[in-house]
Amino acid sequence: MLRSFARMGFSALALCAAGALVAPRSTRAYSVTGWSLGLDQRKVGVFDNFTDATANDNVAQHPNWPGFTGVELACWKAVTEWQSELFGDGSGDPLQSDGVGSGGANFAPAWCGSVTGIGGANGDVISELQGSGGGVHAFTEFVSSGWRIRLYSEWLWDDGPGAPVPGALDVQAVVTHEYGHALGLGHSTVAGATMASTLSGDGTGSSSI
Repeated sequence: MLRSFARMGFSALALCAAGALVAPRSTRAYSVTGWSLGLDQRKVGVFDNFTDATANDNVAQHPNWPGFTGVELACWKAVTEWQSELFGDGSGDPLQSDGVGSGGANFAPAWCGSVTGIGGANGDVISELQGSGGGVHAFTEFVSSGWRIRLYSEWLWDDGPGAPVPGALDVQAVVTHEYGHALGLGHSTVAGATMASTLSGDGTGSSSI
């Protein structure tokens, strides 16, 4: 789960460890939870039940990310951050000068695009959850065979690309953090790190690992 600096604290409901999946760059950048997600659990889908207009107002397709716009595109870029090298030419996020997909992890997600439901705890689906999390922005559930990411509807979500509208949170940044949990990463004590337990501002600083 991810909170803002205004409401400190974080405890993930569900994390799957993947020490073998991620090549460490710095032990301060994240911790390892001890859970294990199988290397064949690469699929990622999005159930677009997001209620904010700003979560789906990017209607411009990008040649590096064909076929998707809006929140699906934001989530696709988010999970791709964790793969070993740039996705295509790395373009698609004007806030990342080093490109998307340069995470250096021994992993590449299998993008499934839009799906028809939120799925179970092992459905490997990202979706919105109606209601309030008491200051929590999002959380990740897990079982040994998969995961599920939920973003609370109480927050205003923005699909980018670029800076969110005032008062909104960046979908790409928050999903990047939560997908780190799905891969088995815990929190960092370094402020501003993707896996930091708290979110600063609109979150865009957390979108690149």
